[in-house]
Amino acid sequence: MKKKIGGQVYLDKNQIKIIDFMMTMGKITSSDVQDILDITQRSARRYLSDLVKVKLLAKVGTKKDAYYQLNI
Repeated sequence: MKKKIGGQVYLDKNQIKIIDFMMTMGKITSSDVQDILDITQRSARRYLSDLVKVKLLAKVGTKKDAYYQLNI
């Protein structure tokens, strides 16, 4: 993910898949991301963490019970 001056955020294809899923389902977990993208749990958490850092997602809950919602 690259952030551009002026507040615009550019998403890669996998991040767009995550956002699309969330638009449909309303929330997402790291396990959902793992299944959607066919990646490891660690990579799924990294994708979600990156989206939280740019304030597109908000994390709800902690550890095992955590899920993410759109923050826009």
